[in-house]
Amino acid sequence: MAGAGWLTCLQVILHGRLAVADVLLIVWVALAMLCLVKIGRRVEQRWLVLDRWFLGLVGSLALGFLAKGPLVFLVPGFAIGLGWLALWSGQQSGRRPLTVCAVNLAAAVLPSLALVALWGIPALIATDGGYFDVGIGKHVIERGTVSFNERKSMPGVFYLIVMIPFLLPWTSVMPQALRGGWRLGGWEKALMLGWFVAPFLIFSFYATQLPHYILPGYPGLMVLIGLLTSAEKLQRRRWWYRLWHGAVMGLPLLLGVVTFAGGLWLMRANDSSLPGVLTGLGAFFLLLGMASWQISRSRTMNGVGLAAAGCLAMWPTFQAAREVHLTLRLRDAVGQPVAGVLRAYRFNEPSLVWYFQRPWEFNQENGGEAALTVVQTRRWRLDGKSLRALVKGEVVPPTDDDTNEALGKLPKDAGSPEFVQGWNPGTNSWLELAYVRKKN
Repeated sequence: MAGAGWLTCLQVILHGRLAVADVLLIVWVALAMLCLVKIGRRVEQRWLVLDRWFLGLVGSLALGFLAKGPLVFLVPGFAIGLGWLALWSGQQSGRRPLTVCAVNLAAAVLPSLALVALWGIPALIATDGGYFDVGIGKHVIERGTVSFNERKSMPGVFYLIVMIPFLLPWTSVMPQALRGGWRLGGWEKALMLGWFVAPFLIFSFYATQLPHYILPGYPGLMVLIGLLTSAEKLQRRRWWYRLWHGAVMGLPLLLGVVTFAGGLWLMRANDSSLPGVLTGLGAFFLLLGMASWQISRSRTMNGVGLAAAGCLAMWPTFQAAREVHLTLRLRDAVGQPVAGVLRAYRFNEPSLVWYFQRPWEFNQENGGEAALTVVQTRRWRLDGKSLRALVKGEVVPPTDDDTNEALGKLPKDAGSPEFVQGWNPGTNSWLELAYVRKKN
């Protein structure tokens, strides 16, 4: 049941399709947590045994570090500490297995870093230190102190708000699952609870806040939900349970109706891909709302079936979203650039590297002649005002217009720029790019 919950969770569906690098991190964090559970279950309860589970823990930590940095150490460490706190607050026994897990985790850190060094030291030498400066300095330390792409952050509350829609259709049973991990379970449930909460504590006050940062903790919650739904009927007698269930069922239904209707209205717009995106999302949210209702009434398999149907409904939505993806539109307009440097200003999206399959230079003023130069000129925020104007056929003024400044970044001898517009999922906005190509 935990696996079904993971596969049908809204955030996993969306970010699995977007193929963010965190998906690999989740795999290694999950394997590290599995090894810790197996270590804690040892009958002899010896402090340290060099068996297959300890070796598996070392390997998982090493591969997780190579995938996404030191978070692979922090999540299990916080999980053990929070699990121990849950047992202590509930005056429950069983803290020794968690202490054994902590000892083994600490002992596995140095061997895992030694494995990382086998690849990391040659990478540091080959990149003249760039591997550490970019991989750790820029993408870990700098993002923790300075918001990436000037994104707005809400310290302490952002992820509490985000998880309500993104955990659908399992949001309705989340309070009971967390309560079971805090008060009613042994050390294993307490460890699962700590696993889920750990990314919240790590990233709640991180300067850059993206919804998928907390994904490494979702498997812990899904295990708790799986234990809850398979062990007993869900309690619905208390008024706040009923209120919560009604709210989290009504949210996707409301989103579904509004989004589906918005897609129908946007059929009047010039861009034919947007209606397909919105109507598909509307159908998906409606199915998620019905799945949430079934799960809250202890009809878990019915809920899983409806959520799976929602996943199938998302397929044409993803295809339609792909058609309006800005980087893909740019690639289709440009084709394969000639050999040389690819350079972008004010559009610092990793998708450029992925879809062009070539490295890019970002915001470098004096880099010499480039085979392709791209600048962001205008941005439209996708809010209610813009959508209403689009439906009415009115001209939508851009939220930001930096055309004159942006065009000044283009090479002077490259000729007139060409323009392309599209949706940027990284900022959930509609952007316009200007680009010029090196003359053959």
